[in-house]
Amino acid sequence: MAATLELEQAQIVPVPRLGSPEDLSRRLGGLIVVEYLMNLFGASPKELFGRVDILAVLDGVKKDRTLFPEAVIAMSDRLNAKQTTRHATSPKALGARGRCKLPARD
Repeated sequence: MAATLELEQAQIVPVPRLGSPEDLSRRLGGLIVVEYLMNLFGASPKELFGRVDILAVLDGVKKDRTLFPEAVIAMSDRLNAKQTTRHATSPKALGARGRCKLPARD
C-alpha cells in the first residue's frame, strides 16, 4: 500500500509517503532556492520586474557559488551544452516545403 492510514476524528485518512531521502533532498533544495529568490525580489526597491530583469536574477542565482558547488554548476553547464547542440528540425529538413499554402477562402 502506497500510503499509511491514520485515525483522525473517527475517519480513516490516507497519508502519502514522503518519498526517498534523495527526492526529499531535491525538494528541500528547490524550496530553499525559491525562498532565496523570494527574498531577493522582496528586498529590491523595484516594484515591477521585466523579463530581462528576472532572467538576469535567475542567471546570477544559478551561478551563485554559495548556493551551488562548483561541481553542480559544471554539471549544469554540460547539460545546457548538450541541449543547445541539438539540431532543430525544420520543415525543409523533414522533406516538406518551406512554406505551405493556406486553403482559399470562399
